[in-house]
Amino acid sequence: MALELRQSKTMKSHELMYHVHRISCFGSNTEEEPWMLPVSAPEEVRKYVHPQVFRSFAESFNQAARWCKSEYWLTKASMLLYPFYWYYLDHVKKRKFNLLLVKL
Repeated sequence: MALELRQSKTMKSHELMYHVHRISCFGSNTEEEPWMLPVSAPEEVRKYVHPQVFRSFAESFNQAARWCKSEYWLTKASMLLYPFYWYYLDHVKKRKFNLLLVKL
């Protein structure tokens, strides 16, 4: 997964003028604690972004980051087959990361 993070899109110098504030996700990207964005915009961003647009974006992001029941139960069931558990968990996390990267 670290290799994919290095290959992901990073901010270029010509994009710096559009950067206002970094908004961090909270959570650990697991079925119990998926990545989430705060629903209200940070104070630094409020003068640039309409609150309802940010709320819609955050809700869309949070919905995409949420683990579905099949992912949750398959992860729990795969603990019986320990090597498969790590393979499947890594697969789900990579898929979630790529899905959320597209949303951004």
